[in-house]
Amino acid sequence: MKVHGTSVSIDGDGILFRGPPGSGKSDLALRMINYGAQLVSDDQVCLTRRNGNIFMSSPPTIRNSMEVRGIGIVNTVAQKEAPLILVLNMLPNNAASRMPIWQLCTFLDIKVPAVEFAPFEISAHLKVKLAINLARENGIELDGYE
Repeated sequence: MKVHGTSVSIDGDGILFRGPPGSGKSDLALRMINYGAQLVSDDQVCLTRRNGNIFMSSPPTIRNSMEVRGIGIVNTVAQKEAPLILVLNMLPNNAASRMPIWQLCTFLDIKVPAVEFAPFEISAHLKVKLAINLARENGIELDGYE
């Protein structure tokens, strides 16, 4: 299954950034890479189900490349795959809720925590790590999500 988005791996956990073009997916991924994350895929993400988990990878035609708005296509080293643990849905800064409702999205019959996210805030890279921690803590108790 292929989805539109950008994915990174942080400490072995995969995060999928989703949103329309220009919503901040690649920009946030670039900032996360600067803080130690690894790119998995930019623009398109392949999802496969294996052993009860969803794994993200890059289509071969765009592997190891990233579109950086205002610069162009740049070469980068991408991680081969990462297990998907969190989906962040990109929103404009003024549209993000102060207290978002965590939800579940389903890929290949597996539920994954998802939340709306403002990617252009100065603290966005820190908030990604906080969201990962919340997803890990609540991942076992998926009933806590709507």
